[in-house]
Amino acid sequence: MSIFSFKSTDGRSISLDQLHQSSTYSGLLAGHPDTKMNEERKAAAILFFQSIFGDWPVLVMPATESPHPSKTRLGATIPLLPRIQCCGLFNTSSLDPGDDADSLLIIAIWFQETPAMPIAPEALEALSRIDWSKDAGKGYF
Repeated sequence: MSIFSFKSTDGRSISLDQLHQSSTYSGLLAGHPDTKMNEERKAAAILFFQSIFGDWPVLVMPATESPHPSKTRLGATIPLLPRIQCCGLFNTSSLDPGDDADSLLIIAIWFQETPAMPIAPEALEALSRIDWSKDAGKGYF
């Protein structure tokens, strides 16, 4: 069962089967992002999500870098990608006539400012009641 479905501009019924989201700069402990780092993050995301979903084609949606309000010590602009990195596994069983496949799949990676939370209200309520100091593991980075 899909998380979400929609129609493509060519009329296909597209299903989102899996959605992963994380902070775009998760793990960045020191320094500032730059365009090279942003491109490296996109390349790493492709490898990571193919390791999860399989060797399906990957489409990285264009993302606009926005300048951070502050500058580096040398006065350079800090280009920031949107805050949330998203990846979805999409499929369609709407095939072209004569196609011998059962479905078509693509991994899409995109960036957005706010998280999309496809969580049922009951699950969100239960998640909000977690005792983090008791139940969460301690991370050491």
